[in-house]
Amino acid sequence: MENIQLSNILHIQEASKQGKLVMFVGAGVSANSGVPMWSELIQGLKKELPDSLKNETDDLKIAQLYKDSRGYKEYIEKIKELLLHGKNCS
Repeated sequence: MENIQLSNILHIQEASKQGKLVMFVGAGVSANSGVPMWSELIQGLKKELPDSLKNETDDLKIAQLYKDSRGYKEYIEKIKELLLHGKNCS
């Protein structure tokens, strides 16, 4: 093992011991857990937009439009619902 690899491993171990280790994983890691993928989450929001806004194709704008039309509290509740009950997204 090269010195740089060993150094990286030691650095990761130390961060873990100190409770400072953060892991970043790809979006597909939760696919088998029933949590909706990004497109499913956005579709769950989009289907409840007013008809005049349903032609939007920009995912981030769809989320913003939902929040703007329903309010922050309802937006957060909907996100929670979709994440906890992924089957409701389709």
